Amino acid sequence: MSFIYSKYITLVIIAIIVIVIVQRRTEKNFFVWVYDNWFYKRSIANKLSSLAFLVGFSLLSFSLLDLRGAEQKVEGEVSDKRTIILIDSSLSMLAEDVRPNRYDKAVFIARHFIKNSAGHKISVILFSDTHKKLVPFTMDRELLDSRVAALSDIGVSGGGTGLKQAIQESIQYFGTGEKKGAGNIILITDAEETNGGFKLNVPENITVAVVGVGTANGSTIPLRDSRGVSRGFKKYQGQNVVSKLDEDFLKKIGEDIKYYKYWVASSFSLPTNEILNFFNQSVEDRKSKDDVTIRPVYSEVLMIPGVLFLILSFILKFFKAFDTSLAMILLLMILLPKGFSQEEQEERQLTPEEIERQKEIDNYLLKWQNKELNDEEKLDLATKYSQNKNDEKADLLYEDTLIDSEVTPKTKYDHFNWATTKLRQKDFSSSLDKLKKIKNFLEQNPSEENRELLEAVRKNTLLAIQQKQQSDKKKKQQSGQGESKDKKQKSSGSEDDKQKNKDPKDNKGDKDEGQNQEKNKDQKNNQGDQDKNQKKRKRKLPGLLKQLLNDDRKLQKQLLDTSTNKKDNSSQRRDW
Repeated sequence: MSFIYSKYITLVIIAIIVIVIVQRRTEKNFFVWVYDNWFYKRSIANKLSSLAFLVGFSLLSFSLLDLRGAEQKVEGEVSDKRTIILIDSSLSMLAEDVRPNRYDKAVFIARHFIKNSAGHKISVILFSDTHKKLVPFTMDRELLDSRVAALSDIGVSGGGTGLKQAIQESIQYFGTGEKKGAGNIILITDAEETNGGFKLNVPENITVAVVGVGTANGSTIPLRDSRGVSRGFKKYQGQNVVSKLDEDFLKKIGEDIKYYKYWVASSFSLPTNEILNFFNQSVEDRKSKDDVTIRPVYSEVLMIPGVLFLILSFILKFFKAFDTSLAMILLLMILLPKGFSQEEQEERQLTPEEIERQKEIDNYLLKWQNKELNDEEKLDLATKYSQNKNDEKADLLYEDTLIDSEVTPKTKYDHFNWATTKLRQKDFSSSLDKLKKIKNFLEQNPSEENRELLEAVRKNTLLAIQQKQQSDKKKKQQSGQGESKDKKQKSSGSEDDKQKNKDPKDNKGDKDEGQNQEKNKDQKNNQGDQDKNQKKRKRKLPGLLKQLLNDDRKLQKQLLDTSTNKKDNSSQRRDW
């Protein structure tokens, strides 16, 4: 006997050891504390209950690893029903009009059919210009699933789509002559036939189901190297190729097949059950005797005792843990008031508001992505960001909406919020300018509502002036310390000698030079303020808005329509 999932046995052992250590340490500390305070010893029943719990938990943990016996061959009924899965691996299967792309979707459909087709002997064939048998007929689901799953890592083989040729050649695998039997073919393709020109000859005892993967609008075919780096798109005659699913071609194939049906699979559809029902209706299910290899399941050997030990642990819990239950009652009285901390209670009170505010922000961002957000909603979004102390985003939104607007009864609170945001960002000059602008408007339009807002404006103005003075004072102190250090580093000399060496004309020149330097400094400061204002006006909008604006400016590229309902140029054969 051995475990099927033996690779996880180390994790199970570690989990059991951790549970044992934690339980023993917790119980030891608890019962020592009880004995020190009330002199009550732990009962034998309680010890047995803990031991039974650990044994039951360990047995159930090992039963999850699926204990099996040695391989045995037994005679049983097996189905004569055989199914071939044909997977298109042409270059056009890289198109991404179906998520994640047509090829990965085809592999996923094939795996889903394999897992749900009990009683079928399945063979898997990969085809493009040529076809290759990956797995012969077998009922080993694990082998089939592993081989098909590996196709996603291998990728497409490239080339065109020899769809009719693949169907015709796969019929031979059902046998010829007297050994010729019934069977099913599942063809998963994007229906871009490039090797047409002959008529299908499908026997009546063969059922064909076609799953078209793709959309009628189609998509370009991206090209990538071995590392996944994009190399552009597939081109034909100098233009990008658009691969489209041709549903008319799928209908045309069924004209030569008696038992035929097709499905079109989108990104989220799986026609497995419909295909199985179609096969059951069209082909009689015949059974025969054959040897089947099995491994007996012995998980119950571990599971049943594990459950019994857990039941025993639960029953023993009803016995007294001590000589009296007074210790437990006192312990509960001590621990219950400490159920929740004050911080957790405050967090629970704040959580609903934060969640509601975040939902509103997410809704605004979604509308912005769809280009449905107006200026009023932008201002409301800026207010939400300001409430969350996200002043940078709020400032960008206010600047985008209010940069050139005057204060109005409708926008007075938005201007006030913008000034408050500037104040929190320590941009005192800009905040004072905006507060002054709001103050002038409120004084010109007196009312009870404006009076309350005016009082708030005055408080913020006073706060901005005080903080600005403190900031300027710190800067002066820092600059004064720097000047004192420079003076100490100068070479010492007598003031009398310096005055003797100086010329009155030089003093006059020094004054002129000082005045010129002050003028240059003023000009540089004015120019710096202008540059700052220009930078603020040119400040980039949030990344999401920029992306939406760029999308509007992009022009549509001319694409070549290569759907299969048009006549193919025989002199120029397509390779996708």
